[in-house]
Amino acid sequence: MSDEVIEVVENSAEAVATPVPDPVALPELDTEEAFQGLVEALLQSRPIRLGETLVGTISAIEPEHVVIRLGSEGVGRVDRSEFIGPDGVQHAAVGDEVVVFVDAKVEGQEAEVWQLSKEKADRLREWDRLFDAFKNKTVLEGVVTGLVPNGLSVDIGVRALVPNALIDVRPPRNPARFVGQKLSFRISRFDRKAGTIVLSRRELLEAELSQLRAKTLETLRVGATVRGTVKNLTDYGCFVDLGGIDGLRHVTDLSGGRVGHASEVVQPGQELTLQVLQMDADGGRVKLGLKQLTPDPWLDVDRRYRNGQRVSGRVQNLAEFGAFVELDGGLEGLIHVSQLSWTKRVRHPSEVLTKGAAIDAIVLEIDKTGRRIALGYKQTQANPWVQLQDAHPVGSRVRAPVRSVTNFGVFLGLAEGVDGMVHVSDLSWGGQVKDPRDAYKPGDEVEAVVLNIDVEGERVALGVKQLERDPWYDIEHRFPIGQVVEGQVIKLLEFGAIVRLEENIEGLVHISELSDERVESVGAVLKEGETVRAKVISLVPEQRKMGLSVKRAQEVEAVTEPAPGKSAPPKRLTIGDLIKEKMGNATLPPGKPPTAP
Repeated sequence: MSDEVIEVVENSAEAVATPVPDPVALPELDTEEAFQGLVEALLQSRPIRLGETLVGTISAIEPEHVVIRLGSEGVGRVDRSEFIGPDGVQHAAVGDEVVVFVDAKVEGQEAEVWQLSKEKADRLREWDRLFDAFKNKTVLEGVVTGLVPNGLSVDIGVRALVPNALIDVRPPRNPARFVGQKLSFRISRFDRKAGTIVLSRRELLEAELSQLRAKTLETLRVGATVRGTVKNLTDYGCFVDLGGIDGLRHVTDLSGGRVGHASEVVQPGQELTLQVLQMDADGGRVKLGLKQLTPDPWLDVDRRYRNGQRVSGRVQNLAEFGAFVELDGGLEGLIHVSQLSWTKRVRHPSEVLTKGAAIDAIVLEIDKTGRRIALGYKQTQANPWVQLQDAHPVGSRVRAPVRSVTNFGVFLGLAEGVDGMVHVSDLSWGGQVKDPRDAYKPGDEVEAVVLNIDVEGERVALGVKQLERDPWYDIEHRFPIGQVVEGQVIKLLEFGAIVRLEENIEGLVHISELSDERVESVGAVLKEGETVRAKVISLVPEQRKMGLSVKRAQEVEAVTEPAPGKSAPPKRLTIGDLIKEKMGNATLPPGKPPTAP
């Protein structure tokens, strides 16, 4: 789009200061030389006027002035400093012609002397040249000398301005980078009275781009391989200059692996070879791809990698659920957060890994169809659970501090990040510890037995009660069925009473085994703390259950205990007695024992 041209009427100093001479009678002229001679004669005879520009000849060089002869009669002077160039050398010699501007009349002189200016004449001629360039849309070159508000200052012989909007096709983010450069411009605005010249570089660039775009479009086609330069990066990809046309390379087409941002793969100014994926010639839009120029790395992934293989890669990106690692050939694997440490509970992969770090990992699983590779990082280090299994096999004893206590167990610190748990049921044989928090606190040193090590599940089961022999281990020998024992009532229930025979050995007297008569309430027969005698009528060691009977113990003792002064008659055993003694009365239906037929 061309910039709007504001047409300004040139205010030529010569046109304003020099009036049209009065008509004079001209002689007939038959040759061009005669005509030129007449023109020079008229100019020399014309009176000198203020503000006009004339051509004079240097007639003398004085200490402070340079004397200029103006025609046959006029004389003027120019400050000698105006002839000294930037190199400090005087550029003036007698006989040189010079263009000067009539600035003022010097007072106090006998003859008519004019104050002249070479610099003003030069500036007026420069403005005339620039006005011609403005009218003809001539391309000019200028040096950017500095920054001004919202633009640049440019030296094109006179000082000119370039607004930011006209510096480039798009307003530059950093105009300062142009300072000191020599660039091409066109004049978009010219105002001699205000002394203002506005330049534009944008329309030149747009014209070049238009020609370049047309040429580039002639060669572009879907599937073609092209060269381009990365212009800028975005969250969704990068734009590449193909030559007057910007092509978009989406982030998904940058690499065979996962790319979070284009800056992970390319940088502005980088030259690339790309493939045209889609194009819209009318809209000037082109979609590009980079990974399409290389073979698909997933085609032979199962040949190059296998489960358990140790691989090297670079951490490309970190997410809450894990770390993405770029392997060779553009493949990418994921280390899930659970595979970062054997012992540490990792909440975010940044606690273990850093973006860009080169690491080793172990291939856990390859999903060729889903194009996924699962990696493990902790597997590159020694497994503390395996080490624990070697150092403390099942059955061995350990001594460790209490890390934490809950209502269901005690956790002991066996190694850095490795805890073993003593379940509440493994704290005591008799279940005296109902809530571990009442018996243990963090920091306590506790001895325990290793019951089980689950390396896969990363769990260790410990036991405290196993430090002592299970009191139920030989219960059949110590309390055989049929034996009358003595114990203390420790608890009354609605359906019976709990009797403690030894530490960690308890039995239940059912309400039906208290008396031959019907018992409505256990408390009516027994009291807590009372010592009773009972007969062992059932045993289930694996469930730690023992059945006791008070009434049957009384029956036994009544039969075997003689009356005062008399010896007890020998007891007559029946088949039912033998069955009951052998099998246990708990397996027989309630009521009287069976008798022999």
